[in-house]
Amino acid sequence: MRNSAQLVREVKATMAIEGHQLKKKEIDLLELCAAGKASTKDIIKNLIKKYEQK
Repeated sequence: MRNSAQLVREVKATMAIEGHQLKKKEIDLLELCAAGKASTKDIIKNLIKKYEQK
């Protein structure tokens, strides 16, 4: 089973492949989510809002 740090590294790598570099604040949110301290629904909603084309 992967720990929260491994999950965050995987998300960062996937985002980098897609051309998006995560900022420290976003990484912190992912860490909270991976550790079960924040809702995945809220994290995903915030990331979509930030990166959606305007």
